[in-house]
Amino acid sequence: MSAWALILSAAAAWGLDGSLNLHNHTYCSDGSDTPEAFIELANRSGVRVVAVTDHDTVACVERAVAAGRKAGIRVVAGIELSVEDDSMHILGLNIDPGSPRLSALMDKNRKARLDRAREMIAKLNTLTTQDGVPIQLALREVLLLKVNTARKAEGKGPVASTAGEETLLAEAGPITRPDLAFAMVAKGYVRDTRAAFDRYLGDEAGAAAELDGPDFASAIAAIHAAGGIAVLAHPYTIYKYKERPYSFSGKSYRDFDALLSDLLAAGLDGIEQYKANRGPADFIVAHARAFGAKAGRRVLLTPGSDYHGSSGAGQPHFDAIPIPDDMARSILDAFGGKAGADSPVRAPVLAGDGERVESVIRDRLRAVEFDRR
Repeated sequence: MSAWALILSAAAAWGLDGSLNLHNHTYCSDGSDTPEAFIELANRSGVRVVAVTDHDTVACVERAVAAGRKAGIRVVAGIELSVEDDSMHILGLNIDPGSPRLSALMDKNRKARLDRAREMIAKLNTLTTQDGVPIQLALREVLLLKVNTARKAEGKGPVASTAGEETLLAEAGPITRPDLAFAMVAKGYVRDTRAAFDRYLGDEAGAAAELDGPDFASAIAAIHAAGGIAVLAHPYTIYKYKERPYSFSGKSYRDFDALLSDLLAAGLDGIEQYKANRGPADFIVAHARAFGAKAGRRVLLTPGSDYHGSSGAGQPHFDAIPIPDDMARSILDAFGGKAGADSPVRAPVLAGDGERVESVIRDRLRAVEFDRR
């Protein structure tokens, strides 16, 4: 029996479900895997319900869904939206990838990412390496590396050397900070992506620049309009790594509890709280349950690896993350059905206008009995 099988078997004996993993990246944003390779990994790992949640793009969702059908794995169409100044990320799960409202927000975020990349490259070109070598980096170099890395993963040849910037941008998708880090490593300015972030690209580093993202309420509304469920990704990156008072949407928050209250009031459906080797933070769970009890709806606590593969941009491990059976059932109920190769990627009832979609989601979540344990 494989290590994964042993983990999942032991979890089941304790009333835990390790079949869901709802936060993962492919090479369509800053991961390393093709959608097909990612589904192969999920299949080997015994995970039966996976979400593809690339940064501000759904370009790899359709291929992942097709590969999932062949493997008997349910692929949840998803996205990870960068909001505010990029210190907050919100997952959209079980979305309609073709939603006009979500597409408009993705277009806005792609432009914001490109503007930030240009600003960061301009700042980088005023700096030197630790050895005093002037940094010289061009957006075209970043784009070429990103496009050709993806092409290599697909077994394709490199892009034509004469390709223009607009052509490269169309194929590259959203430009992330890791893309700049990869280019810096390739040119020998830093030894690895971690060093690139520590010295140049991190929030407080020499070439830092903020993303002009949408406010969290707009992001949540766009996810709902796409028939999806809005989940706050890795909340600890806010309450551990951002100085107080937190500032979002022009409002100052004295602590994370105050921010969480406004997120939930804006329609946030869940919080990513189950990670490998990281149980849910007790104070967040308590807050979510108290809010749910008062509002008459359940706040979902979701599992996710934040898997990036070997790209160096984030978590390299795809994990089975056991969660309580009842929470797993609640998540699947909110998605509109049980797991399985023939399950719809989206519940057909959610194919309506924004207001009706939000009403349906609210009703569906209220129908799930609130867990008071």
